[in-house]
Amino acid sequence: MDKKVYLIGIGMGAECSLTGEAVDILRQVSVVIGAKRMVDSFQNTSIWREREEMGTLPEVYVEYDASKIKSYVKGLNHSLVAILLSGDVGFCSGAKKLLQALEFCDVRMISGISTVAYLASKCRISWEDMCLTSLHGTSNAIVNRVHHNTYTFALLGGKNSINELCGLLLEYSMTQVKLHVGECLSYPNEMIQTINIEQGYTGEQQELAAVIIENPNPCSGMDLSIDDEEFIRGNVPMTKAEVREVSISKLKLTKDAICYDVGAGTGSIGIEIAYKSPDIEVYAIEKNPEAIELIKQNKRKFCVDNLTIVEGLAPQVLESLPAPTHVFLGGTTGNLEDIVHTIWKKNPNTRIVLNAIALETVAQAVEFEKKHPEILSEVIQLQVSKARTLGNYHMMTGQNPIYIITWQRE
Repeated sequence: MDKKVYLIGIGMGAECSLTGEAVDILRQVSVVIGAKRMVDSFQNTSIWREREEMGTLPEVYVEYDASKIKSYVKGLNHSLVAILLSGDVGFCSGAKKLLQALEFCDVRMISGISTVAYLASKCRISWEDMCLTSLHGTSNAIVNRVHHNTYTFALLGGKNSINELCGLLLEYSMTQVKLHVGECLSYPNEMIQTINIEQGYTGEQQELAAVIIENPNPCSGMDLSIDDEEFIRGNVPMTKAEVREVSISKLKLTKDAICYDVGAGTGSIGIEIAYKSPDIEVYAIEKNPEAIELIKQNKRKFCVDNLTIVEGLAPQVLESLPAPTHVFLGGTTGNLEDIVHTIWKKNPNTRIVLNAIALETVAQAVEFEKKHPEILSEVIQLQVSKARTLGNYHMMTGQNPIYIITWQRE
């Protein structure tokens, strides 16, 4: 007999957040599987009590690991199985891994009431354009997301997670935001409150918590480009706006890219990449202490917590970083060949964009290409001139011509 497995979203946990479809299935299944909280919640329902009175209690298996559930289900003789998942099966759910693990079964997904829908309705907030994320074990570029959205929803993890979030937002001077915090949603001890991040959370926070972060003044720019004048500069060289635009476009960045900005200077390239998308992970590599301080200041100014500053000399400091998908080389300190070999050792398919002002750097790049015929190369020279006012006239002032070299291995 083919096994039929239902992946059931049980809402926040209390019986009142179960859908009618979920209730009907839970009255019939022979086996119920889930993490301890899910199973405990089910065993506190009227469904469980009804089945207990009728002598038809299902077999219960407490587990959340997809591979262990796969082995358990394979050994079952029963044909109807329910796997309980928190919230809705379509958002931050174990359903994704279970669908892959249980390909040998007839698997059906039963949607539940999501935490975001529940909390938003309690707070009388529409969530149709809300940014959704989870902070379980990661900051997930939450500052960047809050910076660009009026409302950001996040699932929280840990008993001090609310104050940790307040501290992180304060680090980026985001004092204008407020938190709508929901704890133990749907349970008798449910609590929903609005918190000022400067005051923080008082009392003992519950572990079952979620938050809607409200930013009354989000960044509303559509192109997400940054003017040169907006960067904190100092005496460190900076890649100018027009060159940044062309160089970043040549990187052909993808969603969830991991990007190095080597020789970051003020961090203008890395910060603009991180600013464009909180889903891109950026590493700004720089050896100059003055430049490092400028990158820190610009990181805070533009709220790009998805950018990590790495102090040191490439290629040595690249060894401990995750494999990149894209790399911008703004400065190589004469180590171009070693840096590229290190990058391609970590990921042979990394796309590299190199900026060169000095002819010596261009000559190094040409020699490197000769040694590697597998490289698909594009070289362009960019000359930018900007108008300045002299009396009643406008004169064009030229910036240094720059070579933009793109490398991708076949």
